[in-house]
Amino acid sequence: MRKFSLTILFLILLFTLTGCDDTKSYISAEGADALFAIQAGTEVDAEHKDVLNLIDIGGKTFDSADGLEFTLPAGCTALELTGTDGVFKAGDVSVDTSVDVKVSDGTGTMTLRVAIYANYDPFAYEMVGDLYIPYGVTDISKTYSISQITSAVVPSTVTEISEKAFNKCTAMTKVVLPDTIKSIGNFAFKQCSALKQLDIPDSVKSIGLGAFRQCKNLESVKLPAKLKSIENYVFYDCKSLQAVELPASVSTIGNYAFQNCYALTSISFSSKLTSIGEWAFTDCRALTQIILPDSLTTIGAKAFMNCKALTEVYIPETLESLGEMAFNGCKSVTKLTMPMTIAIPKATFSGMKYLEQINLTGQGESLEYDDTTFQYTPWYVSRDNAPQITIAEGITKIGSFTFLRCSGISSIKLPDTLQVVGYASFRRCTSLKSVELPEAVITIEPYAFSYCSALEDVGFDDQLTEIGSNAFSYCLSLKKAELPDSVTTIGRRAFFACNALESITLGVSDESALAFIDEYAFAGFCGNLKSITIYSKDIITISRGAFGFAKNKAIDDRYAYVSKNCTILVQPGCEGKLINGYNYCLEGEENTPYPIVSFY
Repeated sequence: MRKFSLTILFLILLFTLTGCDDTKSYISAEGADALFAIQAGTEVDAEHKDVLNLIDIGGKTFDSADGLEFTLPAGCTALELTGTDGVFKAGDVSVDTSVDVKVSDGTGTMTLRVAIYANYDPFAYEMVGDLYIPYGVTDISKTYSISQITSAVVPSTVTEISEKAFNKCTAMTKVVLPDTIKSIGNFAFKQCSALKQLDIPDSVKSIGLGAFRQCKNLESVKLPAKLKSIENYVFYDCKSLQAVELPASVSTIGNYAFQNCYALTSISFSSKLTSIGEWAFTDCRALTQIILPDSLTTIGAKAFMNCKALTEVYIPETLESLGEMAFNGCKSVTKLTMPMTIAIPKATFSGMKYLEQINLTGQGESLEYDDTTFQYTPWYVSRDNAPQITIAEGITKIGSFTFLRCSGISSIKLPDTLQVVGYASFRRCTSLKSVELPEAVITIEPYAFSYCSALEDVGFDDQLTEIGSNAFSYCLSLKKAELPDSVTTIGRRAFFACNALESITLGVSDESALAFIDEYAFAGFCGNLKSITIYSKDIITISRGAFGFAKNKAIDDRYAYVSKNCTILVQPGCEGKLINGYNYCLEGEENTPYPIVSFY
């Protein structure tokens, strides 16, 4: 046995087998540091028996191996071993060149005994060409990182591709993975920038952090059927990735998972998906449609920010948390479906100015806004584009300030389940022309429709009991107020300054439950008012100035007048029952109109 030392760049062990085809490159059994645990007698994968040249064997290829057996094709009758300088860039290398070669006719069996000992630097070697990893390897870990291999075939004995195994293999265009692999480690294929297509076998159950990060030419990927999560950064900066179908088993998508996937046009989400992380799809500029599954509960901050080609977004009712700026910069969206029950953080929908259709869903009471947070809603952001808004069945209350200052809304479809129209919920919707309130509505809260200056017609149904203060104040185009028998209370200034009113009808029969009309409820400059008709089955309390009409728009505290042709008709059952607060007490006969000069 003879030993010698080498301090060099690279070791090439070249086997020249006389009489055999030697046209292919083959990085020896398990290649580089994938051979850590190889034992004597390991047989080369039969699939590659025709690959006879061993070229560019990297550091630690045979470390700790005291014997390797290669089964070669029949007809190989001679072997020559040539050793040259250069496995490592630094460090002393001891090589045992004792070689025991056995060749027998027909079987082509050869045994090679080699041992290499060195100060090992995993980044100090380079491999070039096609890589065939031999049968018997079970784990590939950081073996080929920063190499110039152009393709890799992984044998069926491999069960794990560990962290950074193929990291920065920038020339690799193809990798073949067997259906025995169970996991792919963190950054395993990071910056494999020439890789275009990837088929991950169904045996894989986990893919680590950033596994395919910055694979900039990766166009398509098949994900394994049993994958449960897309970890952080997995496809980050995969600029050429065009379409992704998530397996039904995927429940979470991590932070930055698909960020900067500029070519991604579509993604099919798992029916079990519950969470989408922060920045998950930021700057996916070609993505046109997002249909999120009904299992989803969380969307992280900036998850879909700057997806500028998006035209349609569907957010399910199951959503519980919506991150700040989640859809910021999605300026092409024209159709949006989302729950009314979810809190909307600041700037979540900023830039979504061109909505044409908004479908709002949910169960129970919608979210309550204040005089600041209402500006975060997508319908407010797109208020000048006059979107059509439909509220789906299931919503029982429209929360405070929900549609405040949505000046472009001209109509809205309310659900039959609606019971309460909330405080200032439609205030200053200056293009709203008509509203049909569903039968189930029992309360219209204060300021609900105030300053809806274009509102001409409101349909009230016979479950309504209370109209809050200023509910319709300054609805300057409203021509009639016809309230059902069910109304018991009309709040202060409820119809104040509705200057286009031509008729006021309170109740439709002697079963009217009307009991209280608060101050200035119908006061204003009512030059068009022709009649007031009041029904009640009981005593009505009419507060000061309830029907105080001024000659001018300003109300005089001492005197209030009606236009000279205005009359009030007190219906049967009302005689003597109008209680005087500060108002004139009316008495009359059936169907006899009484001119009104002043209620003071």
